[in-house]
Amino acid sequence: MQALTARRLAPGFPGLWIAVDMTWTLHPNIAPQDVADWESLLNILLIQVPVVLLCQYSRSRLPADTLHHELRTHPMAILGERVYPNFFYESPDVYLNKSAHWQRLDWMFSQLRAAAALEEERARRIRSDLMLQEVHHQVKNSMQIAASLLSLQAAKVEDPASRAILWETEARIRTIATVHAKLYATDMERKLDFAEYLQEFLPSRILTYEDNPLRIRIEVVGSGLYLDSETALPCALVVNELVTNAVKYAFPADRPGAIRVEVAAPSSGQASIVVRDNGVGFPHSIDVHNADTLGLQLVNALARQIHGVIQLDQSAGHPGATFRLHFPATQ
Repeated sequence: MQALTARRLAPGFPGLWIAVDMTWTLHPNIAPQDVADWESLLNILLIQVPVVLLCQYSRSRLPADTLHHELRTHPMAILGERVYPNFFYESPDVYLNKSAHWQRLDWMFSQLRAAAALEEERARRIRSDLMLQEVHHQVKNSMQIAASLLSLQAAKVEDPASRAILWETEARIRTIATVHAKLYATDMERKLDFAEYLQEFLPSRILTYEDNPLRIRIEVVGSGLYLDSETALPCALVVNELVTNAVKYAFPADRPGAIRVEVAAPSSGQASIVVRDNGVGFPHSIDVHNADTLGLQLVNALARQIHGVIQLDQSAGHPGATFRLHFPATQ
């Protein structure tokens, strides 16, 4: 076996995968104990060479005592389509030593402890997940209450400028609430499918400032960007600010237009979100990175929070403005 393995690895393969049909164990002159001893010795060999050996047994063709011995000599077991760590496995030094009763007993105890530790870790993760769900649920409810109070207050304010400030603050709070609502509902390890979130959330931004929702069309394209709460919240707020800014200023005098938000899955450790419109363009007199407006100040601060960079692109020949947010992210 060692010689065969050496020959097969000679061309430069990193390891071997060997599949064996164990029907030869049905030979009448081979006892179940002999087969198990041979496979236990084989395990010693496999420690020394990069080999994965897959042995297949048929329950309908092998006696129970043979399968019992085989189960004790394989560290992993495949039942159907699932792979299980085999808690009945005995290491070769224990299995081949017929007098090692205390070693065998200690090994069984260690396997029981390992099984208990796995179960405790599983229970801990379930508890942690439930607690995190409850946190997202409570934050969502609190944010929605705060947003509703601001909406009621804005309705009682007569000064248009003050009323607009309250509405914009309400919109930011609702953005945070919707992120927590999606995180509460998701089951993908508490990561937010950002494109799906934007498709559900952004149409409401048009309705906040525009009586005719058909005048400004909004589109979300892209997929594959999944963000945890620490990144999803800043990104959602950045998109909210940029889309709000486009709705308010890019299409004056009832001019129709379109806003397009593009999300890109991480590539080489970087993800990107692009917000572009086909409106009148961004004023050249305003420095995006040193603006005195609260919205752009928030955009820059949130980009820095996720170690990202915000860029404005107003290339000649392309109408409107294009904002690009690049930030580190993984798949």
